[in-house]
Amino acid sequence: MTPGWCSRVDNGYVRLKVTEVSRVKVLRCRLTEDVFSVPVHEYVSQLIPEDFYSRVLSRRISYYTGRLMLASALAGFCGVRGLLETDICCSEHGKPYLTESFYLRTGIRKKIGFNITHSGNFLYMSFADAETSIDLEKIKLRKTMHDVAGKYYSPAENRVMAEAGEREAEWFFHFWTVRETLVKYSGNGLPDMNRFSFSVPAADSGDAESFDFAGKMDITPPEDCSVYRRDSVIATFLINEESAAGDEQYSLSLYLDSFSDLASVEFLNMRIPDTTHAEPDFIRIPAPRSIQLVSRISGR
Repeated sequence: MTPGWCSRVDNGYVRLKVTEVSRVKVLRCRLTEDVFSVPVHEYVSQLIPEDFYSRVLSRRISYYTGRLMLASALAGFCGVRGLLETDICCSEHGKPYLTESFYLRTGIRKKIGFNITHSGNFLYMSFADAETSIDLEKIKLRKTMHDVAGKYYSPAENRVMAEAGEREAEWFFHFWTVRETLVKYSGNGLPDMNRFSFSVPAADSGDAESFDFAGKMDITPPEDCSVYRRDSVIATFLINEESAAGDEQYSLSLYLDSFSDLASVEFLNMRIPDTTHAEPDFIRIPAPRSIQLVSRISGR
């Protein structure tokens, strides 16, 4: 079996084969009250064993709804009817992955990387044919912002924040999501970020002709930390969303194998299906063109 979505168009919604399009997909889902409706519960219950679904409903539903949506999206991404409870497992430090039993059961040979994040009313997931990680944070002023930046951020990062004026909180969260993405990519728990070097050279948009590219950062991991591949990058986007409370802004960071992957990242919106749909629907959405930061992993 080949991983991928079956080609189908329905009212503008398109099911895509992963081998025909980008190497990296980012799925967006708005976590509104619709997610918690009975039809969605009925739909998700078809994907996983009944006893597991019952246990899920008895716990923190807002947390597990995201995991149920991940299972639904993974099923579509892999081209399988549904996932079993034993198909997804987490490492000792909480990084999810597909188990060997999944690959044996489905016959899929290519390893699939995925990650999940949520903040505010939005859930984002990343899928790739390599390891991936993603982090989303709602941008808002916090009383502890300066204390955290002073303790954990480099002098160069603090300088950028100080010079950002009204956008100071935005840059605080851009630098924060970069760190979260590093942590989630490693899967080895929280590394000592004080052992990493974070330098911010002068902005130069020459490598990103089609993007509104604000700045670069070089990240040098400690010598004994080999999980990060040299010249891999973290792209940080500014996401604008509308909500009942007004416009909201989010910082979204995505780990990519190389800078060249940046041009092929595909963004899709995940439509919550009703009980008549056997699988979730996805629609292509424009990629955020406002890339605020590209952080490159360098070596010593």
